[in-house]
Amino acid sequence: MGSAVSRPLHLGAEIGGEGEVAARVRLAESGALDFVTLAGTDALDGLVRGASQTCRVGLAPTLGAPHAGPAAALAELFREGPGRTGWRVDASAGGAADLAQRAAAGAGAAVRGPGGAGGGTGGPGERPVTVVDVTVCGADGLAVAAYWADVVLVRAYSPGEAGVMRAELRRRAAAAGRAPDGLRVLAALTVDLAAEPRLDGPPAPDPEAVRIGQDGSARYTGGPVGLAQVLTRWHAADVVDGFHVTPLAPDRDLERLVNGTVTLLQHRCLLRHFYSGATLREHLGLPDPARGHTAGSRS
Repeated sequence: MGSAVSRPLHLGAEIGGEGEVAARVRLAESGALDFVTLAGTDALDGLVRGASQTCRVGLAPTLGAPHAGPAAALAELFREGPGRTGWRVDASAGGAADLAQRAAAGAGAAVRGPGGAGGGTGGPGERPVTVVDVTVCGADGLAVAAYWADVVLVRAYSPGEAGVMRAELRRRAAAAGRAPDGLRVLAALTVDLAAEPRLDGPPAPDPEAVRIGQDGSARYTGGPVGLAQVLTRWHAADVVDGFHVTPLAPDRDLERLVNGTVTLLQHRCLLRHFYSGATLREHLGLPDPARGHTAGSRS
């Protein structure tokens, strides 16, 4: 079966936590996920190793402080993952607009390298993908995301909530002079896949499968088959462009996501079986930024 699907369901995953980060990058690529994110700079070297051992999956370290993180490690990440590197900006960190601008400036420095020469992503047409996390922020974060982001992570507990947020972000993007179709809105889910995987006999979908976690997150608890049911239902409602999954137990849940949930979604022709492109923008179906809205031109 080919990689093309009628309306792709985009999928990213957080791979931070105790354990071998590079192995998780390889696992994510084996499932043809669009991208992985990594919270914290302490594991950035592991992400660099993962980049050197893969060639397609997108790589997006999190920037939660007003700087781009360890410059040497970021520059190495760009060299190892040309065209498939981005960054996840935490818009709840206060001064979200300033953070986004500083992140963009720091990212540009990482791409150029210490000598000022472009060598990280292959040129301005491959500007790294900006992922803005608005799961714990208010209107300011939404405004920043609508203007700066390529990908927005939103918190929603139902398809209806997700649809409202996606519509609002697209409206704000249009008001900022952007093409709304150049924005990807992903629902952020924390998943606890402690239930034993079963690929035989799909269970009836639970309309309340996504619940509020103790930290306020949107959380799914169950098995990989049930998670596939939830993602399929939300996708069918056309309320989001995909999902960003944070495994509660990274090694266990990422493996069950890839070998259980992803396998089912591929069987339903919602996810690609293999990558047809080489860059993160191609995976996400995002336009070349050189031909569209440029955030840095805002007056």
